[in-house]
Amino acid sequence: MNQKTGIILLKVKPPISEESTQSKAIASSDYHIVNEKGAIAVIEYPFDAIERSKKDRTFELVLKDAANLAARKQATLIIDSNGYLESSKDEVLLEYLKIIEREKIDFKIKDLDHFNKESLSLFVNIMDQRYANAKALRDEMASQPGAAPSNRPTPEAGMKALKLSSSQMKSALRRKQAADLDPRNILARKEIVRLKKLGKQLGVRMTDYAISKKLTDKEIKTRNNNPFRANEISRQIKAFEDLEAGFKENNKLKRKVSSSITEVLSTNAEPEIAPKANSAKAPKPSIESVKTTVPISLNNRNLNVTESLVLSFRSELLTDVVLRIYDNKEELLHEVDIPSGTSEESYSIIEDIPLRPGLYYASLSEQSTNGANEEIRYKPVWFSLTVRKDVIAPLSDSDSKFSASDFQ
Repeated sequence: MNQKTGIILLKVKPPISEESTQSKAIASSDYHIVNEKGAIAVIEYPFDAIERSKKDRTFELVLKDAANLAARKQATLIIDSNGYLESSKDEVLLEYLKIIEREKIDFKIKDLDHFNKESLSLFVNIMDQRYANAKALRDEMASQPGAAPSNRPTPEAGMKALKLSSSQMKSALRRKQAADLDPRNILARKEIVRLKKLGKQLGVRMTDYAISKKLTDKEIKTRNNNPFRANEISRQIKAFEDLEAGFKENNKLKRKVSSSITEVLSTNAEPEIAPKANSAKAPKPSIESVKTTVPISLNNRNLNVTESLVLSFRSELLTDVVLRIYDNKEELLHEVDIPSGTSEESYSIIEDIPLRPGLYYASLSEQSTNGANEEIRYKPVWFSLTVRKDVIAPLSDSDSKFSASDFQ
Protein backbone atom coordinates (compact mmCIF):
# COMPACT_ATOMS: atom_id res chain seq x y z
CA MET A 1 0.00 0.00 0.00
CA ASN A 2 1.45 3.38 -0.95
CA GLN A 3 2.18 5.88 1.77
CA LYS A 4 -0.76 8.28 2.12
CA THR A 5 -0.44 11.94 2.87
CA GLY A 6 -3.15 13.87 4.62
CA ILE A 7 -5.26 13.71 7.74
CA ILE A 8 -8.36 12.17 9.22
CA LEU A 9 -10.11 15.10 10.92
CA LEU A 10 -12.43 14.21 13.80
CA LYS A 11 -14.57 17.30 14.49
CA VAL A 12 -16.30 17.59 17.85
CA LYS A 13 -19.22 20.06 17.60
CA PRO A 14 -19.63 22.90 18.21
CA PRO A 15 -16.46 23.83 16.29
CA ILE A 16 -13.81 25.85 18.08
CA SER A 17 -12.18 27.71 15.22
CA GLU A 18 -13.08 29.47 12.02
CA GLU A 19 -10.97 26.98 10.12
CA SER A 20 -12.90 24.00 11.51
CA THR A 21 -16.26 25.59 10.68
CA GLN A 22 -15.24 25.67 7.03
CA SER A 23 -14.54 21.93 6.96
CA LYS A 24 -17.12 19.68 5.38
CA ALA A 25 -19.12 17.81 8.02
CA ILE A 26 -19.60 14.09 7.47
CA ALA A 27 -21.96 11.93 9.55
CA SER A 28 -20.53 9.99 12.50
CA SER A 29 -19.24 6.46 11.83
CA ASP A 30 -19.13 7.12 8.09
CA TYR A 31 -16.68 8.93 5.84
CA HIS A 32 -16.21 10.26 2.36
CA ILE A 33 -13.03 11.07 0.49
CA VAL A 34 -12.78 14.83 0.26
CA ASN A 35 -10.30 17.19 -1.37
CA GLU A 36 -9.98 19.85 1.28
CA LYS A 37 -6.77 21.07 2.85
CA GLY A 38 -5.16 17.66 2.44
CA ALA A 39 -7.85 15.87 4.43
CA ILE A 40 -8.60 12.28 3.46
CA ALA A 41 -11.77 12.27 5.54
CA VAL A 42 -13.73 14.52 7.87
CA ILE A 43 -15.77 12.84 10.60
CA GLU A 44 -18.22 14.94 12.56
CA TYR A 45 -19.27 14.07 16.11
CA PRO A 46 -22.25 16.13 17.35
CA PHE A 47 -23.03 15.90 21.06
CA ASP A 48 -24.97 19.08 21.89
CA ALA A 49 -28.14 17.62 23.43
CA ILE A 50 -26.92 14.32 24.90
CA GLU A 51 -26.25 13.57 28.56
CA ARG A 52 -22.58 13.14 29.46
CA SER A 53 -22.53 9.37 30.03
CA LYS A 54 -24.17 8.71 26.68
CA LYS A 55 -21.83 11.17 24.97
CA ASP A 56 -18.81 9.30 26.36
CA ARG A 57 -20.04 5.93 25.07
CA THR A 58 -20.97 7.26 21.64
CA PHE A 59 -17.69 9.16 21.29
CA GLU A 60 -15.79 5.95 22.10
CA LEU A 61 -17.41 4.22 19.12
CA VAL A 62 -16.76 7.15 16.80
CA LEU A 63 -13.14 7.42 17.96
CA LYS A 64 -12.58 3.71 17.23
CA ASP A 65 -13.83 4.26 13.67
CA ALA A 66 -11.67 7.35 13.16
CA ALA A 67 -8.49 5.72 14.57
CA ASN A 68 -9.02 2.58 12.54
CA LEU A 69 -9.59 4.59 9.38
CA ALA A 70 -6.39 6.59 10.03
CA ALA A 71 -4.47 3.32 10.43
CA ARG A 72 -5.80 1.89 7.17
CA LYS A 73 -5.08 5.10 5.27
CA GLN A 74 -1.72 5.63 7.05
CA ALA A 75 -2.86 9.14 7.86
CA THR A 76 -2.60 11.42 10.88
CA LEU A 77 -5.67 11.59 13.13
CA ILE A 78 -6.40 15.15 14.22
CA ILE A 79 -9.02 15.57 16.95
CA ASP A 80 -10.65 18.98 17.13
CA SER A 81 -11.62 18.36 20.74
CA ASN A 82 -13.26 21.69 21.65
CA GLY A 83 -12.65 21.00 25.33
CA TYR A 84 -14.44 17.66 25.19
CA LEU A 85 -11.46 15.42 25.92
CA GLU A 86 -9.92 17.86 28.38
CA SER A 87 -13.08 17.86 30.48
CA SER A 88 -13.28 14.04 30.59
CA LYS A 89 -12.54 12.10 33.74
CA ASP A 90 -8.96 10.76 33.88
CA GLU A 91 -10.03 7.15 33.55
CA VAL A 92 -12.31 7.93 30.58
CA LEU A 93 -9.61 9.96 28.83
CA LEU A 94 -7.18 7.09 29.41
CA GLU A 95 -9.53 4.66 27.66
CA TYR A 96 -9.76 7.05 24.69
CA LEU A 97 -5.96 7.30 24.49
CA LYS A 98 -5.61 3.53 24.63
CA ILE A 99 -7.81 3.28 21.53
CA ILE A 100 -5.36 5.55 19.69
CA GLU A 101 -2.32 3.71 21.09
CA ARG A 102 -3.55 0.32 19.90
CA GLU A 103 -3.73 1.55 16.29
CA LYS A 104 -0.12 2.90 16.45
CA ILE A 105 -1.01 6.01 14.44
CA ASP A 106 0.27 9.55 14.29
CA PHE A 107 -2.20 11.88 15.97
CA LYS A 108 -2.74 15.38 17.34
CA ILE A 109 -5.32 16.64 19.86
CA LYS A 110 -6.05 20.35 19.84
CA ASP A 111 -4.96 22.06 23.06
CA LEU A 112 -3.30 18.82 24.28
CA ASP A 113 0.01 19.29 22.52
CA HIS A 114 1.98 17.15 24.99
CA PHE A 115 0.26 14.03 23.67
CA ASN A 116 1.90 12.57 20.57
CA LYS A 117 2.81 9.16 19.22
CA GLU A 118 6.15 9.12 21.05
CA SER A 119 4.92 10.18 24.49
CA LEU A 120 1.56 8.40 24.46
CA SER A 121 2.77 4.92 25.46
CA LEU A 122 4.80 6.36 28.34
CA PHE A 123 1.81 8.35 29.59
CA VAL A 124 -0.53 5.32 29.36
CA ASN A 125 1.94 3.10 31.24
CA ILE A 126 2.41 5.69 34.00
CA MET A 127 -1.35 6.17 34.43
CA ASP A 128 -1.98 2.40 34.48
CA GLN A 129 0.72 1.92 37.11
CA ARG A 130 -0.62 4.83 39.15
CA TYR A 131 -4.10 3.32 39.25
CA ALA A 132 -2.71 -0.15 40.02
CA ASN A 133 -0.70 1.23 42.98
CA ALA A 134 -3.70 3.16 44.30
CA LYS A 135 -5.91 0.08 44.09
CA ALA A 136 -3.32 -2.09 45.87
CA LEU A 137 -3.08 0.48 48.67
CA ARG A 138 -6.87 0.61 49.09
CA ASP A 139 -7.10 -3.19 49.12
CA GLU A 140 -4.39 -3.36 51.80
CA MET A 141 -6.14 -0.75 53.95
CA ALA A 142 -9.50 -2.49 53.52
CA SER A 143 -7.99 -5.77 54.73
CA GLN A 144 -6.87 -4.27 58.06
CA PRO A 145 -9.01 -5.27 61.11
CA GLY A 146 -11.77 -2.77 61.82
CA ALA A 147 -11.31 -0.97 58.51
CA ALA A 148 -14.44 0.81 57.28
CA PRO A 149 -15.59 -0.02 53.76
CA SER A 150 -14.31 2.54 51.25
CA ASN A 151 -16.70 4.34 48.95
CA ARG A 152 -13.87 5.87 46.93
CA PRO A 153 -14.21 4.93 43.27
CA THR A 154 -11.64 2.55 41.79
CA PRO A 155 -9.68 3.46 38.64
CA GLU A 156 -12.15 1.42 36.62
CA ALA A 157 -15.17 3.17 38.12
CA GLY A 158 -15.47 5.57 35.21
CA MET A 159 -15.92 2.86 32.56
CA LYS A 160 -18.10 0.77 34.90
CA ALA A 161 -20.32 3.81 35.36
CA LEU A 162 -20.61 4.16 31.60
CA LYS A 163 -21.60 0.50 31.22
CA LEU A 164 -24.09 0.80 34.06
CA SER A 165 -25.50 3.95 32.52
CA SER A 166 -25.87 2.13 29.20
CA SER A 167 -27.69 -0.73 30.94
CA GLN A 168 -29.96 1.69 32.75
CA MET A 169 -30.75 3.51 29.52
CA LYS A 170 -31.61 0.22 27.84
CA SER A 171 -33.96 -0.67 30.70
CA ALA A 172 -35.61 2.75 30.48
CA LEU A 173 -35.93 2.31 26.73
CA ARG A 174 -37.63 -1.04 27.19
CA ARG A 175 -40.11 0.45 29.65
CA LYS A 176 -40.87 3.22 27.18
CA GLN A 177 -41.16 0.71 24.36
CA ALA A 178 -43.63 -1.37 26.40
CA ALA A 179 -45.77 1.74 26.91
CA ASP A 180 -45.56 2.59 23.20
CA LEU A 181 -46.69 -0.88 22.13
CA ASP A 182 -49.37 -1.51 24.75
CA PRO A 183 -52.71 -2.07 22.90
CA ARG A 184 -54.67 0.02 25.44
CA ASN A 185 -52.30 2.96 25.03
CA ILE A 186 -52.37 2.68 21.23
CA LEU A 187 -56.17 2.76 21.13
CA ALA A 188 -56.43 5.56 23.70
CA ARG A 189 -53.89 7.77 21.90
CA LYS A 190 -55.63 7.33 18.57
CA GLU A 191 -59.06 8.01 20.02
CA ILE A 192 -57.85 11.12 21.83
CA VAL A 193 -56.32 12.48 18.61
CA ARG A 194 -59.50 11.61 16.73
CA LEU A 195 -61.64 13.41 19.32
CA LYS A 196 -59.45 16.52 19.06
CA LYS A 197 -59.79 16.54 15.26
CA LEU A 198 -63.56 15.93 15.35
CA GLY A 199 -64.03 18.71 17.86
CA LYS A 200 -62.00 21.11 15.72
CA GLN A 201 -63.94 20.22 12.58
CA LEU A 202 -67.26 20.78 14.34
CA GLY A 203 -66.15 23.91 16.18
CA VAL A 204 -66.47 22.25 19.57
CA ARG A 205 -63.75 22.98 22.15
CA MET A 206 -62.61 19.67 23.61
CA THR A 207 -60.94 20.17 26.99
CA ASP A 208 -58.85 17.43 28.58
CA TYR A 209 -61.61 16.91 31.13
CA ALA A 210 -64.28 16.56 28.42
CA ILE A 211 -62.13 14.02 26.57
CA SER A 212 -61.51 12.00 29.73
CA LYS A 213 -65.27 11.86 30.34
CA LYS A 214 -65.97 10.63 26.82
CA LEU A 215 -63.25 7.97 27.09
CA THR A 216 -64.85 6.78 30.35
CA ASP A 217 -68.28 6.69 28.71
CA LYS A 218 -66.89 4.46 25.95
CA GLU A 219 -65.07 2.27 28.53
CA ILE A 220 -61.64 3.12 27.14
CA LYS A 221 -59.22 2.71 30.03
CA THR A 222 -55.55 3.23 30.82
CA ARG A 223 -52.84 0.61 30.53
CA ASN A 224 -53.45 -0.22 34.19
CA ASN A 225 -57.18 -0.67 33.51
CA ASN A 226 -58.17 2.56 35.26
CA PRO A 227 -60.45 5.35 33.97
CA PHE A 228 -58.65 8.24 32.28
CA ARG A 229 -58.21 11.45 34.20
CA ALA A 230 -57.88 14.91 32.68
CA ASN A 231 -54.15 15.19 33.52
CA GLU A 232 -53.43 11.98 31.58
CA ILE A 233 -54.92 13.25 28.33
CA SER A 234 -52.16 15.78 27.60
CA ARG A 235 -49.52 13.13 28.32
CA GLN A 236 -51.09 10.79 25.77
CA ILE A 237 -51.22 13.57 23.17
CA LYS A 238 -47.54 14.36 23.82
CA ALA A 239 -46.69 10.65 23.50
CA PHE A 240 -48.51 10.48 20.15
CA GLU A 241 -46.66 13.57 18.85
CA ASP A 242 -43.38 12.09 20.03
CA LEU A 243 -44.08 8.88 18.11
CA GLU A 244 -45.03 10.84 14.98
CA ALA A 245 -41.71 12.73 15.14
CA GLY A 246 -39.87 9.41 15.25
CA PHE A 247 -41.17 8.55 11.76
CA LYS A 248 -39.99 11.78 10.11
CA GLU A 249 -37.50 11.12 7.30
CA ASN A 250 -33.92 12.39 7.40
CA ASN A 251 -33.07 13.48 3.86
CA LYS A 252 -29.30 13.14 4.29
CA LEU A 253 -29.52 9.54 5.52
CA LYS A 254 -32.27 8.81 3.00
CA ARG A 255 -29.82 9.67 0.20
CA LYS A 256 -27.28 7.23 1.67
CA VAL A 257 -29.93 4.50 1.68
CA SER A 258 -31.02 5.20 -1.90
CA SER A 259 -27.47 5.10 -3.27
CA SER A 260 -26.65 1.94 -1.29
CA ILE A 261 -29.74 0.09 -2.49
CA THR A 262 -28.96 0.94 -6.11
CA GLU A 263 -25.49 -0.52 -5.72
CA VAL A 264 -26.68 -3.64 -3.88
CA LEU A 265 -29.36 -4.44 -6.46
CA SER A 266 -26.87 -4.03 -9.31
CA THR A 267 -24.43 -6.49 -7.70
CA ASN A 268 -25.70 -9.98 -8.45
CA ALA A 269 -22.69 -12.05 -7.49
CA GLU A 270 -19.29 -11.88 -5.87
CA PRO A 271 -16.55 -11.03 -8.40
CA GLU A 272 -14.50 -13.99 -9.63
CA ILE A 273 -10.75 -14.14 -9.07
CA ALA A 274 -8.82 -15.36 -12.10
CA PRO A 275 -5.85 -17.69 -11.29
CA LYS A 276 -2.39 -16.49 -12.20
CA ALA A 277 -0.64 -18.27 -15.04
CA ASN A 278 2.08 -20.82 -14.12
CA SER A 279 1.33 -20.48 -10.44
CA ALA A 280 1.69 -23.59 -8.30
CA LYS A 281 -0.10 -22.02 -5.38
CA ALA A 282 -3.64 -20.71 -5.18
CA PRO A 283 -3.65 -17.02 -6.10
CA LYS A 284 -3.90 -14.47 -3.32
CA PRO A 285 -7.03 -12.39 -3.87
CA SER A 286 -6.30 -8.81 -4.70
CA ILE A 287 -8.21 -6.17 -2.80
CA GLU A 288 -9.67 -4.69 -5.96
CA SER A 289 -11.02 -8.08 -7.09
CA VAL A 290 -13.12 -8.70 -3.96
CA LYS A 291 -14.01 -5.16 -2.94
CA THR A 292 -17.80 -4.84 -3.08
CA THR A 293 -20.66 -3.81 -0.87
CA VAL A 294 -21.66 -6.00 2.07
CA PRO A 295 -23.70 -8.71 0.27
CA ILE A 296 -27.02 -8.15 2.03
CA SER A 297 -30.16 -9.27 0.20
CA LEU A 298 -32.48 -6.29 -0.09
CA ASN A 299 -35.52 -6.11 -2.36
CA ASN A 300 -36.83 -2.81 -1.01
CA ARG A 301 -35.35 0.44 0.21
CA ASN A 302 -37.13 0.09 3.53
CA LEU A 303 -37.61 -2.92 5.81
CA ASN A 304 -40.85 -3.11 7.79
CA VAL A 305 -40.21 -4.55 11.23
CA THR A 306 -42.80 -5.70 13.74
CA GLU A 307 -41.11 -8.05 16.20
CA SER A 308 -37.77 -9.06 14.70
CA LEU A 309 -35.15 -7.78 12.27
CA VAL A 310 -33.85 -10.46 9.89
CA LEU A 311 -30.72 -9.83 7.83
CA SER A 312 -30.06 -12.26 4.98
CA PHE A 313 -26.87 -12.25 2.92
CA ARG A 314 -26.43 -13.47 -0.65
CA SER A 315 -23.24 -15.25 0.38
CA GLU A 316 -21.47 -15.93 3.66
CA LEU A 317 -19.61 -12.91 4.98
CA LEU A 318 -15.90 -13.00 4.19
CA THR A 319 -15.02 -10.89 7.21
CA ASP A 320 -16.57 -9.51 10.39
CA VAL A 321 -19.02 -6.65 9.91
CA VAL A 322 -20.79 -4.33 12.30
CA LEU A 323 -24.43 -3.26 12.23
CA ARG A 324 -25.03 0.31 13.38
CA ILE A 325 -28.54 1.68 13.89
CA TYR A 326 -29.27 5.43 13.96
CA ASP A 327 -32.46 7.31 14.70
CA ASN A 328 -33.74 10.02 12.36
CA LYS A 329 -31.74 12.60 14.34
CA GLU A 330 -28.54 10.75 13.31
CA GLU A 331 -27.82 9.59 16.86
CA LEU A 332 -26.13 6.19 17.09
CA LEU A 333 -28.42 3.93 19.16
CA HIS A 334 -27.07 0.41 18.79
CA GLU A 335 -23.99 -1.36 17.51
CA VAL A 336 -24.02 -5.13 16.90
CA ASP A 337 -21.09 -7.27 15.69
CA ILE A 338 -21.79 -9.87 12.97
CA PRO A 339 -19.03 -12.49 12.58
CA SER A 340 -17.58 -13.71 9.29
CA GLY A 341 -19.25 -16.81 7.83
CA THR A 342 -22.73 -15.53 8.71
CA SER A 343 -25.45 -15.99 6.09
CA GLU A 344 -28.43 -14.85 8.17
CA GLU A 345 -28.95 -13.03 11.46
CA SER A 346 -32.17 -12.35 13.39
CA TYR A 347 -32.64 -9.84 16.21
CA SER A 348 -35.59 -9.23 18.50
CA ILE A 349 -36.48 -5.53 18.60
CA ILE A 350 -37.39 -5.95 22.27
CA GLU A 351 -34.62 -8.17 23.68
CA ASP A 352 -31.62 -7.77 21.37
CA ILE A 353 -31.80 -4.24 19.94
CA PRO A 354 -34.75 -2.55 21.66
CA LEU A 355 -36.27 -0.06 19.23
CA ARG A 356 -39.28 2.14 19.82
CA PRO A 357 -41.75 2.57 16.96
CA GLY A 358 -40.16 4.88 14.40
CA LEU A 359 -37.99 5.23 11.31
CA TYR A 360 -34.36 4.15 11.68
CA TYR A 361 -31.33 4.07 9.41
CA ALA A 362 -28.77 1.28 9.56
CA SER A 363 -25.30 0.76 8.13
CA LEU A 364 -23.40 -2.46 7.60
CA SER A 365 -19.66 -1.97 7.35
CA GLU A 366 -16.56 -4.06 7.71
CA GLN A 367 -15.18 -4.42 11.21
CA SER A 368 -11.44 -4.04 10.91
CA THR A 369 -9.17 -4.40 13.96
CA ASN A 370 -5.70 -5.16 12.58
CA GLY A 371 -4.52 -1.63 12.02
CA ALA A 372 -2.61 -0.29 9.04
CA ASN A 373 -2.06 -3.70 7.41
CA GLU A 374 -5.76 -4.47 7.26
CA GLU A 375 -7.44 -3.87 3.92
CA ILE A 376 -11.13 -3.29 3.27
CA ARG A 377 -12.98 -6.08 1.48
CA TYR A 378 -16.44 -4.57 1.84
CA LYS A 379 -17.72 -1.07 1.27
CA PRO A 380 -20.48 0.09 3.67
CA VAL A 381 -24.13 -0.38 2.74
CA TRP A 382 -27.10 1.52 4.20
CA PHE A 383 -30.78 0.62 4.58
CA SER A 384 -33.73 1.89 6.60
CA LEU A 385 -36.15 0.30 9.06
CA THR A 386 -39.74 1.21 9.82
CA VAL A 387 -40.78 -0.23 13.19
CA ARG A 388 -44.50 -0.53 13.97
CA LYS A 389 -45.89 2.45 12.07
CA ASP A 390 -49.34 1.06 12.87
CA VAL A 391 -49.13 2.73 16.30
CA ILE A 392 -49.85 6.13 14.66
CA ALA A 393 -52.02 4.95 11.74
CA PRO A 394 -55.40 6.79 11.78
CA LEU A 395 -58.44 4.86 12.98
CA SER A 396 -61.13 4.21 10.41
CA ASP A 397 -64.76 5.06 11.15
CA SER A 398 -65.53 1.40 11.71
CA ASP A 399 -62.57 0.89 14.09
CA SER A 400 -63.15 4.01 16.16
CA LYS A 401 -65.56 4.17 19.06
CA PHE A 402 -66.30 7.82 18.31
CA SER A 403 -68.24 9.60 15.56
CA ALA A 404 -69.74 13.02 14.91
CA SER A 405 -72.88 11.94 16.79
CA ASP A 406 -70.86 12.03 20.03
CA PHE A 407 -70.86 15.83 19.81
CA GLN A 408 -74.61 16.23 19.43
